[in-house]
Amino acid sequence: MGLSETKLFIGNLPLTVTVEMLQHLLVAYEAYDVVVIRPRREGADKLSAFAKVADKGVAERAIFDLNNKHYMPDSVAPITVKIAETQEQKQMRRMGYQGGMGGYGMQGMGGYGQQG
Repeated sequence: MGLSETKLFIGNLPLTVTVEMLQHLLVAYEAYDVVVIRPRREGADKLSAFAKVADKGVAERAIFDLNNKHYMPDSVAPITVKIAETQEQKQMRRMGYQGGMGGYGMQGMGGYGQQG
């Protein structure tokens, strides 16, 4: 990816979504390399997708405009739009690392587990 090129994750998509539908939705953000991910498990009821945009500011605008606000045809819930995780971020999440000093179970350090 280029210096400020950003990959977006688009989730909560209906099974009827197509690449063309997403390209049309994302045209204002100059998205390219739109890829719809088909579920591996049988019986899945939602799809996800990835798209690249050339500029992080444009990606942030797409998130602001669309995340939890836009409904695709045949959808009962709004789509999710966010910056896609890197492989390293996915691995850290899978290992349970959330970063920062808060969060559940961090007794005495702020967050949900703090005693009062």
